[in-house]
Amino acid sequence: MNLTTINNDCLSNIVKFIDEPLDLLNFRATCKKVKEVIDKSLLNEDFATEAVTNNAMMHYTKATNRNIECSLVKLLYTSNVDEYSKNYMGICWENVNNINDNFKENNKNRSVKLCQCNIADDLSFFKNSKKIKITRNTGVVSGLGCLKLEYLMIDKSMINLEEQYKNIKNIKLVDVNIEDVKPFDKCNVEQLEIIKCNNLTNITNIEFKGNMRINWCNNLQTISDSNFGWLSVTYCMSFNEMTNINVKNYFSVYDCPEMTTIIKLTSNYVKISTCDTLTGLYNLTCESLTLMNCEELSFTNNVIAKSITAHECFRLSRFDNSYFEDVNMTEVPLTDASVFRNAKSLTFFRCSSLTDVSNLHDMDELEIYRCPSLVNVSNLSNIRRIFIEDCENMNTFENVTNYGTLVMTDCGQFEDIVNIPYRPM
Repeated sequence: MNLTTINNDCLSNIVKFIDEPLDLLNFRATCKKVKEVIDKSLLNEDFATEAVTNNAMMHYTKATNRNIECSLVKLLYTSNVDEYSKNYMGICWENVNNINDNFKENNKNRSVKLCQCNIADDLSFFKNSKKIKITRNTGVVSGLGCLKLEYLMIDKSMINLEEQYKNIKNIKLVDVNIEDVKPFDKCNVEQLEIIKCNNLTNITNIEFKGNMRINWCNNLQTISDSNFGWLSVTYCMSFNEMTNINVKNYFSVYDCPEMTTIIKLTSNYVKISTCDTLTGLYNLTCESLTLMNCEELSFTNNVIAKSITAHECFRLSRFDNSYFEDVNMTEVPLTDASVFRNAKSLTFFRCSSLTDVSNLHDMDELEIYRCPSLVNVSNLSNIRRIFIEDCENMNTFENVTNYGTLVMTDCGQFEDIVNIPYRPM
């Protein structure tokens, strides 16, 4: 290296530092050691250009107020690559237009970042890399699909849409030129995040066994005829329809104001929240169903779930051909609990229209809180535990037998009862 402007002590320490593999996490501590031996006259904004001349690899630390700030590290390859490049754990290119053949042959960097570059190249030579970030690159890059990466992040850049990304564990795409997710069909990607990709309009006929998160894709309209391991759709302003979807583990849709139709959905866990125009659910099968703040949702049809939780769904009152074992309702306009005839457990909280809970012979546990219109609780032959609180108009409690625990407080004409077991006459 040609470090002509640095004294001998400084030179020996910097060379020793460069000869060792660079651990970016420990870079701040390393720079403190370098700072102690650098001539104070060199601590200025021109430190990088004065200290390293005639070398393809430039170690740059921004100098301000006579102190070296270690938060910014740039290793810029501009012409030739020397032997030291083989030892570096990571590089960052900025404002680079091309990549020379010498670097391609000798590259062994595990972490790569391209920022504000104009590279249109086949990047398959990063075969030893584990982590690649590409930000604001104006060229279309290719060759990424054949790499075995732990993490790939592409932000405001263009990729080759003809490639298949089969061997990358985690991918994050932000404002990228994708029009569909076909490049990730039947791949081994464990997690795919798609953010602000407004060219994406429809997803159909996809087999994706990993986790897919779709956020702020404002032109996405439909997802259909696809299988996922895990799927989350959030803040997609035009998203309006889902049909024939199978999600192995978890499905969530949140704050999609145009969502109107969900038909034939199968998953282990389903959460639907803040979808203001969704009116009904059809042919849904899952272990757990959560519905929150869906103001226009009024019915379910052929919905089968082991448990259902509904919170602030102010029109939800019909459960046609639906089956639930564990039911938890908060601020839902039900009048008669008999719609849950197959339920084992029922919880009602602040359901102001609920008047009757009766003839539920399979139910094990009942909890009712702050339901002011409740009048009748009767004919619960197999109930084990009952908790009723603050139901001021309740006046009928009949044929409720075999319970093990009864707690009743603030319930109209009934005196408070706490943990009184049933005693047959």
